[in-house]
Amino acid sequence: MRLNDLRPTCNSFMYLERYLNDGSPSGFSIINTPTPGFRALDSINSFEIPIFDCSEFDAVSVGNSHTLAAKLLPVHPDMTDAFEAIVGKTSFRKLKAMPTSSGRTLLVFSDNGSFYAKVAYQGLLGRVTRRMTKAHVLSAIEVSSVYESAIAAGKMPRSFHIYREHCGLHFLDSGPLENWGYVERAIAPYPEGNHIEIPAFSLIAKNIEGKHLFRDLLEVSPSLCTIDGFFTLIIQPLLDLYFSSLITLGLQPECHAQNVVFLLDCKYIPIGVALRDMESVDKDLPLIEERNLDKEFTPTQYKFLSRKSYNYQIMHSFMYDFKLGEYLIGPLVDAWAKLNGISQLKNIEQQIRIYAREKLLLLPNDFFPEDCWYDYEAVVHEGSSTRNYRRNPSPRFR
Repeated sequence: MRLNDLRPTCNSFMYLERYLNDGSPSGFSIINTPTPGFRALDSINSFEIPIFDCSEFDAVSVGNSHTLAAKLLPVHPDMTDAFEAIVGKTSFRKLKAMPTSSGRTLLVFSDNGSFYAKVAYQGLLGRVTRRMTKAHVLSAIEVSSVYESAIAAGKMPRSFHIYREHCGLHFLDSGPLENWGYVERAIAPYPEGNHIEIPAFSLIAKNIEGKHLFRDLLEVSPSLCTIDGFFTLIIQPLLDLYFSSLITLGLQPECHAQNVVFLLDCKYIPIGVALRDMESVDKDLPLIEERNLDKEFTPTQYKFLSRKSYNYQIMHSFMYDFKLGEYLIGPLVDAWAKLNGISQLKNIEQQIRIYAREKLLLLPNDFFPEDCWYDYEAVVHEGSSTRNYRRNPSPRFR
């Protein structure tokens, strides 16, 4: 698929989501996947997802504007037997679904409309088992609500969008179903508009012709071939997504290439970015408390960053230098320099650093570790109580 084939439709977006993706740098997104027939890259167009009535199992519906009726739970087809073994009953209906780039996030088609369901997967996907506990569900919905309120109040940059995760279902802690909840994600980014949606990973993934959408984008928009145009339309919205979230709300988003979607207008001009996966957003307690920001988070300790944590500084570097920098901005900058002259590379890198340092003045002096950055080895994390981060010299973009 080429850029001029794209339209502001779900079908257009889902093609990119499923088939124009080179996978994560670790390689685990290709190694640890759902079974054949339920993977994004499979040729099968759709499959059926079972829906269970959980009204007799202490199910708790949270949020608002549910597409499914209260107490109904979608279960990944790979997990049907395991779930039935626990509850002792079969599903009461099935709905059509399609896989996305995330092995356990499915596009579901119901009588009341389409939505994304982020479901539990009690098996290894990528690096870890994908549980959906009460803490996971509440964190996603509460973070999404804070973002939505801030956008509606005009506190965020105009380029800042989210995919709202407005409702879901969880079970009681320590019960047999404590890991089996789900979250519903909106089908379109908020604020809504007539957007062409391009997952960040699709911009630089090669199509069957060996080309990528990023080259098409530069050809359609000559202003992107200049340092100022590229920075303003592509890079600055990414930096604003990260820094405005932290500075304004005390929330640290995970802005890697799967969680960020570029939004284009009908003339293929980039107008912003949208963040998805609210569950992965960190709540930075020191920032929230120091600035008297929104404290309406259920104290589950999930995704809460504290100064007492061994990895408080490390996580800031990990999310910015590694997830956003090395995983997303770096490949875009390298692709741009390759197409527009490698001699321009140092200039665009310097412009990014200057902008980032301006934002850092609005954060504590010790927010990032000095003169180093952190990532981790390409290993499976399942079963590890802590993660072993690697210290690297010379952060590229700060």
